[in-house]
Amino acid sequence: MKLFGLKDENGKEYVLNAYTIANGTSLYIETQVESIEPTPKFKIGDWVMCNRGCKVFKIIKIENNLICGTDFTMGSENFGNWEIRSLRLATASEIESHLIKEAERRGFVKGIKFKSIFSDKGAERKLEYFSSNQEEFKWQYLDNMDALYCNNGIATYHRFCSNPFIYRNGQWCPIVPDKKPLPKTKKDFMDFLGTYCNRHCDSVQKFLDDYED
Repeated sequence: MKLFGLKDENGKEYVLNAYTIANGTSLYIETQVESIEPTPKFKIGDWVMCNRGCKVFKIIKIENNLICGTDFTMGSENFGNWEIRSLRLATASEIESHLIKEAERRGFVKGIKFKSIFSDKGAERKLEYFSSNQEEFKWQYLDNMDALYCNNGIATYHRFCSNPFIYRNGQWCPIVPDKKPLPKTKKDFMDFLGTYCNRHCDSVQKFLDDYED
């Protein structure tokens, strides 16, 4: 028999297991105390990790002791349902590690440009080393702002912010695509025109005939 809803002097809940045991001609009851871990308390916006350490994500919905969340990875969708007891709060270090991996996967590497939407009104910024002997970027996560930035890779210049956030509260700065080079030969030019050239090939060819290759 199990007795539920019991609490010790500190208010911690436990279960009392009672067993009836035969001892010769008499019966007696032996009891065992089984501790119950309190149900974790989460709120929407918390970063959590499953107890097996397989997933880090941010809570976006809590309903009937089930949790739905997202990890803000590129191309990901919301996922659930996770039982509350299968989760714990993620540490700042675990969140930082997750976001750094995602930043690198998205292409935040040396030389790229991105739109600084959190600090510089969408101005383009470039990720580059401060010095010639620098070999890597130092990423840092701010737990109280849910933000990630590189604190040794974007210099202050003109009116812009030093080391702006690239991620904040579920949103990533968009990376600016590399611009394609202009064509350098007649063939490249015709390839550059693509479908237009296919429809007006003779006119394009006559135009190019007046120019050196």
